Amino acid sequence: MPSLELRLEDWDPYKYSIKDFADELSAKVFHILNDYLQPDTEMPLFSAVKSILDILPGAPLSDEIYVVGEIVLELAKQIPYHHPSQAKLARVMEGLTNSPKFTTGPYSSGQSMRGQRFRESIREAYNGPSAEYPQVWPNLMAFYAHISSMHVLGHDPTYAIWTMRGAFEERPVPWDPPFEGERDQRIIAAAQYILWDGLELFKEVVSPGTIEERPSWMPGLLCFSEHRLSLRRWHFWKKGFEKSREEGNGLSEECRKVAGKAAALMETIEEGLSF
Repeated sequence: MPSLELRLEDWDPYKYSIKDFADELSAKVFHILNDYLQPDTEMPLFSAVKSILDILPGAPLSDEIYVVGEIVLELAKQIPYHHPSQAKLARVMEGLTNSPKFTTGPYSSGQSMRGQRFRESIREAYNGPSAEYPQVWPNLMAFYAHISSMHVLGHDPTYAIWTMRGAFEERPVPWDPPFEGERDQRIIAAAQYILWDGLELFKEVVSPGTIEERPSWMPGLLCFSEHRLSLRRWHFWKKGFEKSREEGNGLSEECRKVAGKAAALMETIEEGLSF
């Protein structure tokens, strides 16, 4: 497997109002991750996590902690969605967020929160497809799917639902037509949640009520379903992938292939977990 060509050349920490330490810290974190994420690395996961933690303060809400999350997401955008290093990067965040340096609390309720600043970065980075950088959205959603599957911040289907809604549930509007290749990006990005997190998502389907429904989960106009991850909604998404797989015009061969993989896996998961 070829080496990854990762960089932070276009990354500007100052747009996030980060102090002057950002350049030095980002260089150190990047050096560690760039080594660990390479296919031929000799660095074990434990060493990568410990090396990063050793240069961070014990302040879970600090800018230093925030910078680490931003760098991780910047690298996730550059790693191909099908590359094993997406999962390796998610494992790094799993190790980091298990540390007290990334954990706030305990609060008066007795509860603590893992990775609060990383949660902020994840929400801010969820911006949708880009005409200028067509690989970024699918790559980033693959990373989101991996951290969800690994329960790095618990298992929350929100980003999966939003991404599926953008791919299949919403009707294009005349005043905001999709740019060329946008549908490809949306469908490939949505498929990542099935390929890497499909089993965990289906557990939510067959166990309704384990997570409280949220207004933001409302389906798009094309999908007549509950405001949650229901079997009806699962079938609607599967049909969307199946149609994408068979579509002759408008979608790339890569998109049709990935959609086919997602549709087949959805069928297998449902069949295997239906009793």
